[in-house]
Amino acid sequence: VYISFDTNEKDMVISIQDNGRGFEASKGKTGIGHKNIKSRIEKINGRWYLRSAPGIGTTVLLEIPLKHISPEAKKEIPLPKDLQEV
Repeated sequence: VYISFDTNEKDMVISIQDNGRGFEASKGKTGIGHKNIKSRIEKINGRWYLRSAPGIGTTVLLEIPLKHISPEAKKEIPLPKDLQEV
């Protein structure tokens, strides 16, 4: 599993990738995990993307608006200078 955290001018971007079994994402079936991610990310006006393929693995990308990141967490994230709080 590879997990990365990054920021751009408006979002924290979290990428979660694995090289597991994967699944046929185009079939449209969603489990409770997908429903939970969708529900929570929509509540904060974020976005999420899912890519998976059998035998290759899965990637989930989350874009969380920075306004929803706590001041304590922002201190731990290397934000661009124009986004850092004084």
